[in-house]
This record gives sequence, structure tokens and C-alpha cells, in this order.
Amino acid sequence: MSIISYILSFKAYAMLPIVIFAIDLMISIKPGQALKSSLTLGVGLAGIFIVIDFLVTNVGPAIDNLINQRSLNYPVMDVGWPSLAAVAWASDIGMVTIPMVLLINIAMIYFNVTRTIDVDIWNYWHFAILGVMVKKATGSFYVAVLATAVIAIITLKLADWTAPLVEKRFGFKGISVPTVSAVTFFPVGVIGNALLDKIPYIKDLHANPDTIKKKFGVLGEPVIIGFVIGDFIGIISGYDLKGILQLGVCLAAVMVLLPAMAGVLVEGLNPISEGIKDFMQRKFPGRGRLYLSVDPALLMGNTSVLVTGLLLIPISIALAFIIPGNRIIPLADLTNLMTTISMVILATDSNVIRALILGVPIVAVDLLISSKMAELFTALMRFYGISGEKGYHGLMSSFTDGGNPLRYWLFEAFKGDVYGYASLPILVLLLYASWRACKKFRSSGGAMIEEDFKV
Repeated sequence: MSIISYILSFKAYAMLPIVIFAIDLMISIKPGQALKSSLTLGVGLAGIFIVIDFLVTNVGPAIDNLINQRSLNYPVMDVGWPSLAAVAWASDIGMVTIPMVLLINIAMIYFNVTRTIDVDIWNYWHFAILGVMVKKATGSFYVAVLATAVIAIITLKLADWTAPLVEKRFGFKGISVPTVSAVTFFPVGVIGNALLDKIPYIKDLHANPDTIKKKFGVLGEPVIIGFVIGDFIGIISGYDLKGILQLGVCLAAVMVLLPAMAGVLVEGLNPISEGIKDFMQRKFPGRGRLYLSVDPALLMGNTSVLVTGLLLIPISIALAFIIPGNRIIPLADLTNLMTTISMVILATDSNVIRALILGVPIVAVDLLISSKMAELFTALMRFYGISGEKGYHGLMSSFTDGGNPLRYWLFEAFKGDVYGYASLPILVLLLYASWRACKKFRSSGGAMIEEDFKV
């Protein structure tokens, strides 16, 4: 446990290059090239986190100002996903999760059931937190471990199915995103996109960075879009002219810098992606390609993801005011909306309008679930010594990860709730729809192979 705790103390941008360097050497990539590519990957990931921190630092005070101006006082504080991650890694379930998921992943690769190599160990907390929740509700360590294994397997399969689309539509080659906060919403995007295809007028609306540029010229450039969104957030937050302009430039910078850092990360991934492909062809002829897991922060480098996520920030706050039963004001997790919406953007082929429409019910569900789970999350945070804001003694939750519908669905089922059991067929249908959508993409000319779609 001490060794695992020490490993987890590394930042993702330091730990991942170490893991990638070791894999590079195992698949016979030259040490010099392995060192350069793994460090380049780390630099790209560090750059993404730096830009995200810059975004949070500048948007956070604006949202605080907006809430304070309207004298809002909701009983549940949004303390963000890091608090849930801290709970997961402080628990006994968290310590078991790492070796268990690694073994599951190895077994699935060996038996050709998955194509994802999940080396993003830090993000295993997304699996572990479900186990912690189930153990708290049931008192059973073994049921909690089973729940952790189930959500890991579901996530790996969704990552497999979506990886070729990530390559084709986002341009990120040889990677997959086995992170619950992202892939959960791909089935929602698939079903929602199919429903929007049936609605007159809306089905004909299409807006992605390319079409926006063609229609609006220089005004459609990402840097201009970021500036306008930043100004809008500044205006509704009650900023003066200086504050509005500064926030506009900050978001314009984010729109330029995040894609640039994503490009650096991809540059570091390319050698290991090709190396794994060559290794599999040598050792397992005809077995097919493998995908390397990455943090969903990479997807924020896509302009459509950035634009949609930023637009959802004021929409989410507005929804929090009007949805009956909501007890939380989105705050710490607001910028995580870009992770939440990324796979919806993927499913809609970067259609910002459709993603925004589908984002409204997604945000509403996140708000209601995170409100409902506040007592449980607060109890867990208190038990593991995570108090949120200094001196705060009220209820706490996480707007996005605390409201994740897949994790909540499985939690209700594993704790024995009759409605959780009864609704599991709907979950199966959503997963089947996702599999069919990805397979249909392959048959229509996408660069995929049949084995990518084993159920």
C-alpha cells in the first residue's frame, strides 16, 4: 500500500511518461527515441493541465461573482471531482483497484476481448469510487470489488468502440479514452443524435469550426469565438469593462493553447502507437491493433469540444436555478463540462448545435443526481478526512462526476434497489446502440476493422 500510495503521489504528467518509456523499451523502440517521445508526451499533458488551471483560475472568480450577485444559497457545495478522487485513493477499494483492473485489462487483451491498453492508472479512481459508494451502502467489500470490476469492463469496451471514431473525427491516432466521466455520454450522444435526425429543421442545423469559419470568416476563428464567450461570461457576472476584456482574452488564449498542447501530446504518442502496432503484427499476426489510453484532457484540444463546453457553463448555472429538486450550484466542476460533452461531440460528428441541445438534459441529470448523492458523498468525505472548503461544514458533492448517470445506475443496482435492477435492460440497450453506431460507421467507410466491434 505504501508503494502504491507513493506511485499515486506522482502527477499524471510525470507518471505517464515513466510508464510509456517502459512500454517503449519492451516493444523494442530505441532508448533515445523512447526517451524523447515519452518526455514530449509528458510536456504535452503538463501543458494541457497548465492551460486548464489557467481557465479555472479566471472563470472561477467570474462564476463566484455571478452567484454572489444574486445572493444564491443552495445547501450543497460543488467541491469538484478531485474530492471524489481523494476519497477513492484513501480507501481500501482504491488500493485493490489498481492490481485488479490491470489484471482484468491484461486478461481482456490476452483473450482478444479489448484493444485498449489502460496505462492511465491515476484515472482508475473513476472505477474505485463506485466500489467505495457500494461498500458504504451495502457493507460488503466483495460486492464493492465486483461493482468496481463491472464498471471497468464497461468503460474499456466503450473505449474500444469509440477509439476509431476518435481517430477519424478528432484526428488522434492510436488512442482511446477509458474514463467514466467521458465515455459514459457516448451512448447518450448516439441515441440523442438519432432522435434529432427525426426533428424537422433541427436535423438540418449543423455548426462545427469549419462551417462557422466558412459562414463568418475571421469571426468564426476559434480565437474570436473564445473572446466572445469570455466577454459574455464577464457581462453576466457583472464585471466592469476591464474585467470583461481580460476574461475574453483569457478564453481566447485557451482556445488557441489547448489545441496546441494537444498537438504536442499527440506528437509524443505517435512513436509508441506505431511501435505497438508493429509489435502486435510481429507477435500476434492477424490480431489487430491496440489503442493506448490517455487522459480525456486530450479531447479538450478539439475546438468543438472547447466551444460547446464553454457555452454550457452559463447554461448549467441557469438550469441550476430552475430545475425542481436541484440543491447544488455548479462551481468547482464547471470546466469539467468539456470532458462530459466530449463524447457527445464525437457522436454528433462535431455538431456544436446538436451537442448543446443534448447537453441540456445531460446537465439536468447531473444536477439532480449530484444533489441526491450529497449526503453519501459528504459522509465519505468526512470519513476520509476530506473537508472541501476550509471551515465548511455543510453538504458536499461533485456536479459532474458526482452526477455521472452510469456510476449512479450501477450503484443503485449493486445496492439492491429494485428500480436499479429494472432499468438495467435500458443500459444494455444503450450500450448495444453504441456498438451498432460504431459498426455502422465502419461499414460506411470509416477506417476500422471488424474485430474492433466484438461485443
